[in-house]
Amino acid sequence: MPTPQHIADLIFKSLRKELTEQEGLELAEWRKESDQNDSLFKEVSDPERLVSMMGEYVQSQDKAWEKIVAKIPELAGRKVKGLPARKIAVAAALLIAIGSIFYFNGFKRPIQSFRPEETEFDGDISAGTNKAILTLSNGSTIRLGNSRPAIADIRSDNHIRSLDSNQISYANSQIDNHLVSYNILETPKGGQFQLSLPDGTRAWLNAASFIKYPIGFSGNMREIEMGGEIYFEVAKNPAMPFIVNVNGIKVKVLGTHFNVSAYSDEEIISTTVLEGSVLVSKAIHRATINPGDQARLVIGSSDIQVLHDVNTDAIVAWKNGRTLFQDASIPEIMRVVSRWYDVDVDYDGKIPQTKLSGGIARSASLLELFKVLQAYNIHLKKEGRKVTVIQ
Repeated sequence: MPTPQHIADLIFKSLRKELTEQEGLELAEWRKESDQNDSLFKEVSDPERLVSMMGEYVQSQDKAWEKIVAKIPELAGRKVKGLPARKIAVAAALLIAIGSIFYFNGFKRPIQSFRPEETEFDGDISAGTNKAILTLSNGSTIRLGNSRPAIADIRSDNHIRSLDSNQISYANSQIDNHLVSYNILETPKGGQFQLSLPDGTRAWLNAASFIKYPIGFSGNMREIEMGGEIYFEVAKNPAMPFIVNVNGIKVKVLGTHFNVSAYSDEEIISTTVLEGSVLVSKAIHRATINPGDQARLVIGSSDIQVLHDVNTDAIVAWKNGRTLFQDASIPEIMRVVSRWYDVDVDYDGKIPQTKLSGGIARSASLLELFKVLQAYNIHLKKEGRKVTVIQ
């Protein structure tokens, strides 16, 4: 039986007209299973009804949950991937036509509908896209993204095997220790990109991130440098540990899946493991973390804090086309917005103390985000590429 979250994802994609043929068939089969399923789909596809349901959830989570259980009785008492099923199901019920899911923990005031005439908004901004800048070993730079350069235009001694609009791949070449040269892949604000390193390790770069890497690995280790946020799927090679250097921290692995977030405008550097294990060290401090663990270091400190059973789905949601927040403050949210939409953020008056849990599609435009935030009395003004949060 498909989970409520999976069905929510399918409905979400349906509203944005992003379903694949297979996903469309799967959603159609789910709707055919019962009248209740079909009725729920129609209900969460109605923008007016969704606004009403959002208000019910904010004012009384228990009342909203009772209505959902009445439609899907088997959800009562269940949990999905460590999250209460009630939140998952209500999130599904709150899918709004603009393509976003948001629910606020402990926020009791009735929501307001979006009123464009009351919003200072001088034109929409699209979400980020696949784009990056590649710096070759000779110092020359190439812009990657929609306008794909031919591999022939790149010097052959950089060992690039393939290149397209969203990723670059290197050949598995043997490099002499004395001849190793490096490339740098950097995403700007509003950009993301994928990289396949010479050993087969895959890296997903979030906005405003960089990775410096050799064009071929040699010796007894595979070592790279990074900044920003990168998700890694490291190719297994026990004889050559993979080492990530970031702001004085070393993350050492043999073969695993993990996420490193180390933005210069954040107070915390975090490493989260999804598969395998990772050794995180700084100075004399070290910690081994396993799937579901997160190692956290405060900038300027060497102490390593380890959290267990973190929501890994939320942490790597950016890689999978979503931006998710857990009890995030408005400044935390706006830093993500600034990086992904390539805007500057300012505050006029006291910063709202609202804490938010929920998410929005990474493909949603800035106006779509405005609609959701204003519905919860968080007001913003946009002038050019400057966004102001207004008290």
